Amino acid sequence: MAKKTFGPLALVFKLGPKIGAVCLKLLKGLKIGKIGLAAASLAAYSYVLTWQFACLILFMLFVHESGHIWAMKRCGMHTKGIYFIPFFGAAAVTDESFNSRNEESFIAIMGPIWGLALSFLTALVYVATDNPFFAAAASWMAMVNLFNLLPINPLDGGRILKSIAFSVHSHLGYVFLGVGVLAAGILAYTMHVGLFVFLLIVGALELLGDLWKQQKTERPVKSFELGERARIGMFMEEFYAGVEDGIAKSPDLSRREAEIHRDEQREEGEAIRTRMLEKLQEDLNVRRSKMTAGTHVMPPMTTRQIIWASFLFIAVAGVLYGIMSSMNHVPGAAAAMEILKDQPS
Repeated sequence: MAKKTFGPLALVFKLGPKIGAVCLKLLKGLKIGKIGLAAASLAAYSYVLTWQFACLILFMLFVHESGHIWAMKRCGMHTKGIYFIPFFGAAAVTDESFNSRNEESFIAIMGPIWGLALSFLTALVYVATDNPFFAAAASWMAMVNLFNLLPINPLDGGRILKSIAFSVHSHLGYVFLGVGVLAAGILAYTMHVGLFVFLLIVGALELLGDLWKQQKTERPVKSFELGERARIGMFMEEFYAGVEDGIAKSPDLSRREAEIHRDEQREEGEAIRTRMLEKLQEDLNVRRSKMTAGTHVMPPMTTRQIIWASFLFIAVAGVLYGIMSSMNHVPGAAAAMEILKDQPS
């Protein structure tokens, strides 16, 4: 009798860099090396599935993460390599932070692009050999990479769209992170898939962390701004009250002359108010810079970069879906996948 597999286990093979990095820190404390982790992953997947499918899983993960590693090096980041984590996929590891939102988006999309290339080449092998095993493998690879493009942080798709959202406006970025956490929670509840519970936890922690850092920076700046705006308002009230008092103490002024004088003083008052607000904005920028001096703030993407990242995201997702759909309907592909996944007891 064939062993039952863990439901949608294929979707667990790529959890995203955030989860992988957390697990990696724990494993590093146990002094487990890359080879040991890879061997443990191979053994774990072989026990649940078959050794052939386990090898396929590790190879696909290696290619996907190699895309991230290549992009990191292209951006000048120092990398520590790829670490396999049993039942949690793999992670491309670096100690450095992204230098910009565009860099984060570029590194995130390269994993699915390399995964797409592997899936496409596997589909070509099926066309050349007419062997349904290659069709099944191509479809499965496309599905895993397509799943990783879901707009839920910390999956690659979530990182891409988060970079775009924060580049448009910081509030939109936080809304996107919040919606992603909500989506993960709904999927975890309705589909009973443990993967979405992990995404919910990690996404919520990242959202809370970003909000805390933003509040730590903006709260004192906002408090200073409110105080200064109140001071400017009081000054202008006193200024206009002085104008009216001066007119009242000049009975020799005609009504027409009083109106002209009042208009002139109002223009001067508005000019003073504008200069004071400009000075306030300069002070706010200086204070904000001092507050963020010890933190890493990523520059937003340009409009051109946003358009290009959006196009790549849609194009890669579309091609992956096309490969998955076309290979999924190949006669014998479903049976081949079942043979790969199930092993005799």
